[in-house]
Amino acid sequence: MNKKEFLASLEKHLHRLGEKESDRFIEYYDEMIEDYQEDGYSEQEAVDQVGQPTIIAEGILKEQGIKTVQVPTFGEKATRLSILILGFPLWGSILATVFLLILSVYMVIWCIPLVTGTMTLVGLLGGFWSIIGSPFIFQDGLHVVVTQIGVGILLLGVGLLCGMATVYLTKLFVQMTVQTTKAFMGMFKKEGRENMNVNDLKKQCIKWGIIFTVVGGIVMVIGFGLSGFDLDAYHNNDQNNVFRTINWSKP
Repeated sequence: MNKKEFLASLEKHLHRLGEKESDRFIEYYDEMIEDYQEDGYSEQEAVDQVGQPTIIAEGILKEQGIKTVQVPTFGEKATRLSILILGFPLWGSILATVFLLILSVYMVIWCIPLVTGTMTLVGLLGGFWSIIGSPFIFQDGLHVVVTQIGVGILLLGVGLLCGMATVYLTKLFVQMTVQTTKAFMGMFKKEGRENMNVNDLKKQCIKWGIIFTVVGGIVMVIGFGLSGFDLDAYHNNDQNNVFRTINWSKP
């Protein structure tokens, strides 16, 4: 190896230092080779006295606090590949088991916001439909109308509360899922950001959910009281009324 090849190889291995630092070390070893030549060494002998550029670069990088990556040889790569292939029935089955286990856990916990979300949809739609349809059943008595309005308001309150629970649980489980996945992959990074407008909306939904639930329960009890707390007063054999939203008939 002549001086030009030596310096080119050294520059290649020192590229992570930056151009300024790299040039400083290259200039230093260039002068060192020239000093050996002035002492009577040939260019080849002077380069041999300095040493191997890869070893020199590795020492410089360690001194500068930069980790070096050792590139495996072709034989090492072939050996690792053979071990991976031969061991696939073992590590492949273990990896598949772990993956399926984590997936099953995710599926189980995500059933919780799915249930609360379904209750939200049922509560809101059922509440609106019950309130809207209540004027069409005056023929069944005032107590039925009032009770049905109370049930509708109650359902709206329950729907709002379940909606807030769904939002909270969804956010919680999304964070848990992302963080657990990143931790499992060795790339955990926690990030969080809150929005005041969203928080205000949450507070309003919770407040009105509680109000609707309480008021709906009170109105429902009042309606039931108008009937003299008699379940027979809600019995109606007319099943052809398309405006009836709650079937109060006895089974």
